[in-house]
Amino acid sequence: MKKVFPSDDHVIPVLPELLSSIRQLIDASRRRVAVAVNAELTMLYWHVGTHIRSAILQGERAEYGKKIIAHLSRDLTVIYGNGWSEKTLRHCLRIAEIFPSEEIVSALGRQLSWTHIKSLICGQKRHSCSRVFNRASSPRNPAGKTAPGY
Repeated sequence: MKKVFPSDDHVIPVLPELLSSIRQLIDASRRRVAVAVNAELTMLYWHVGTHIRSAILQGERAEYGKKIIAHLSRDLTVIYGNGWSEKTLRHCLRIAEIFPSEEIVSALGRQLSWTHIKSLICGQKRHSCSRVFNRASSPRNPAGKTAPGY
């Protein structure tokens, strides 16, 4: 999206301050919306993974699980369009395996983007993810920013 700024030719003296304050409101609102959407998507993916684990795979990895994931992916893609690939469903399963607590996932979703969470859960050990979560949500880090190197 191309950003367009008004020309200074036709600016009423109060307009720059008004424009600046309204832009701040809009930008802050956009950030809050992005955080809320990300948190909800993270919870959705966790719930999908938890549901697959408990209702279909009964908490175990079985050979038929691969077939179920493939069929489920195909059906969800037909119904909802792209975004429900086998890989996505495996990510859903992985987050449910690593973080069995809804409270932890809820906090994670408010602190980190889904892309960041995926990078942590793919190939990471449970203790590494927990360390990053604990660091991101520590009282010394109230904004939830991850420390350099994480």
